[in-house]
Amino acid sequence: MYGLTPREEQIMNTIWNMDHPCLISEVLKAEPSLKRNTVAPALVVLENKGYLKVDSIGKSYTRTGKAYVAAISKEAYREQKAFLDAISHSRDTETGVLDFLTAYVKSANMSPDFPERIRKVLESC
Repeated sequence: MYGLTPREEQIMNTIWNMDHPCLISEVLKAEPSLKRNTVAPALVVLENKGYLKVDSIGKSYTRTGKAYVAAISKEAYREQKAFLDAISHSRDTETGVLDFLTAYVKSANMSPDFPERIRKVLESC
């Protein structure tokens, strides 16, 4: 997945907080600082990036449109962001990779065979 811009993150937080399929109008109502001309294209971008998926077609008072749901949980996004930050904020590549691996090992997603797979990669170099 790709990282999110601050505006995309704001939209995703709004959708995560609603916790149901939502139309553009619902996003705008929940977050009045956002404008339709900003949200509509951002939802398409977020869908293309894999953060949203279309759940259904819904109808508001004036329009019919796509109802979006999050394709990734807020917790999974935070973890992913920590991994990306570990690499991008490091002073050099090696430190970035080590920081990334440290964050991954501390996560709940590591498979039991991951350390052995890493060992094999290192031995083959």
